[in-house]
Amino acid sequence: MKLTLILIAITVLFFVFLIVKNLFKKFRNLCALCGAVSLTWIGLLVLLKLNRIQDTTIIALLMGQSTIGLFYLLQAKGKGKNRIMNLLSLPIYLVLTTGALALLTLPEDIKRTLVFLLAVGIIFGGLLMYQTNPPVNRIIKSIIACCKRW
Repeated sequence: MKLTLILIAITVLFFVFLIVKNLFKKFRNLCALCGAVSLTWIGLLVLLKLNRIQDTTIIALLMGQSTIGLFYLLQAKGKGKNRIMNLLSLPIYLVLTTGALALLTLPEDIKRTLVFLLAVGIIFGGLLMYQTNPPVNRIIKSIIACCKRW
């Protein structure tokens, strides 16, 4: 599919979401750009599954943008009030990335990937369990400070 058509679709959907956002109060917090990008890659994914397109590059790029947007949204929700959410940034991001890729194709090393994700989850779970321990607490503070937006 031509990039120009995809960019036009994103632009049109952006303005549609902007109108919806302004017409209906319950959609006030909706990000028009996020909605436009997400709906575009979902549409492209449907076309891919129907064998109407073959190239997954633009789909992967748009999915990556949605993934990081969702990650930032989750991070903002936890900012200041939810230390656990801030600590679990890396595991959450890894799961979102794996999930997005799985929508396109299952990686060859899916078993190893799942074992790795489980190991990361166990490590971060251990950090949470021992967060009152001063050395562990320093590690946790370092992890949380890593992704702060100064």
